[in-house]
Amino acid sequence: HIPLVLSVGALVERKGHNILIAAAHGLKEQGYNVRYFICGDGALRTDLETQTQELGLAQTVQFLGFCPDISEIQAAADYFVHVPSYEGLGVAVIEALAAGLPTVASKVGGIPELIEDQKTGILVSPKDATALATALTSLFRHKEFARQLGATGQMFVRNSYDVKVMAQANEALYIELLADTI
Repeated sequence: HIPLVLSVGALVERKGHNILIAAAHGLKEQGYNVRYFICGDGALRTDLETQTQELGLAQTVQFLGFCPDISEIQAAADYFVHVPSYEGLGVAVIEALAAGLPTVASKVGGIPELIEDQKTGILVSPKDATALATALTSLFRHKEFARQLGATGQMFVRNSYDVKVMAQANEALYIELLADTI
């Protein structure tokens, strides 16, 4: 089974997709065979696709564009990454945790309120591809730890956010994704 890492967010500078791609390159250099799905669109798509090509990751990293039914993709994913340089609430993180995905995210904005490091997910410094690669490596190597993070994160979100809040969060995410593409 080849691990699948999912990232969701507009393809804009602050979302840090270039950091994920750099980490993917580092992991490939270390011999890890991993696939990456990036959902979202935006001004940086061509630049990110070029970065992917230049690093030899064209077969590894797939840009799926705007993904209206994220739940299907979440169901296929094994891990979730969200490494913006700044962030508000972190709606994509709430969705990933609700789906039970072991999550690695930047410790910025509202994200540390969602993720207790090493308990409900892993927090990393923004703009640090090495730290991201190290966090993902720990999840790949320690499957039971990853499973426990996913289960604990899911329980936290289910206990903290009711259906109405989740619906509002989903709506806010879609509006953000669309707004960043216009």
